[in-house]
Parts: sequence; C-alpha cells; structure tokens
Amino acid sequence: MVVSAEQQWAHMTEAEKAPFYARWAAEAAKRKAQKELDTMATTTEITLPTYNGHTNYATWNVMLWIENEEWSYDNLQFFIVRNHDKTAFTHHLRNHLLRYIRETRDIDTGCYADIKGYANAHGKRVDYMIRRIDFEAISASLLDSYNAEQQAS
Repeated sequence: MVVSAEQQWAHMTEAEKAPFYARWAAEAAKRKAQKELDTMATTTEITLPTYNGHTNYATWNVMLWIENEEWSYDNLQFFIVRNHDKTAFTHHLRNHLLRYIRETRDIDTGCYADIKGYANAHGKRVDYMIRRIDFEAISASLLDSYNAEQQAS
C-alpha cells in the first residue's frame, strides 16, 4: 500500500515536523530578504560617496582612463566634433565607454580591472558599479574641456 505525503504528514508528531517548519521559515526569510534587495536595487537610487570630485569611484576611474589614454581621448574629441548636441554626444559617449569597458574585461590592468577591484573591496557587484557610472557628468566635463581648448586656441 502506497502512502501519500499528506498521509505521512498527518501521522507525524510536532517534534518530527519541527525541522521542516524551521527549514521552511528559513527559506521564506531568505526569499523575503532577496525580494527586498531586488526591490531596493530597482527602485531606490543608492548614491555612493563622491570620489576625487566626481560622482563616484566608477565615474572617476573612467575619466582617469579616458583622459590618460591618447587613443581614447582622441576618439572622444572626434565624437565631440561630430555631435554638437549634448544629448547625442552623451549617447555616443555612453556606448563608446561601455564598449571600452567591456573590451578591457579580460585584461589584468585597465578600467574594468580597477572597477572590479573596487567593487570586490567594497562588497559590490561589478555590474552594479558600472551602472553607477555618471555618463552625464563625464559628457559635461569633456564638453567643458573641449570648449575651453577651443576658446584658448
């Protein structure tokens, strides 16, 4: 005769059921905590402290790399000349920088490696840090620098 799970459960004592209750409660608490984290990550903008005058570390790091690599800086100057509209420039800049970060993912040193190191040291995920890059601020800074150079020459 086959006994169903419901019949087995009905014949168990409360002491025999206790481990199941504990496991279910732990799983429910874990699901609730994960749901709260997911909700916070998607609905609440968490701002990191400013870093060296920039919005956050990730933004500062990207600026550092693009200002110190001649090919990257030259590419951005080209984008500025082609896109006089700030919105268009910011859009192209964001795509360019995300591609640049993605391309440096497998290199031990570089923009991605720096962001990854910072994220790991501060208990953050790399994709979280990359989503926090302030492309608007980078765009504004580069446009200001470009305009200052044009006025000086």
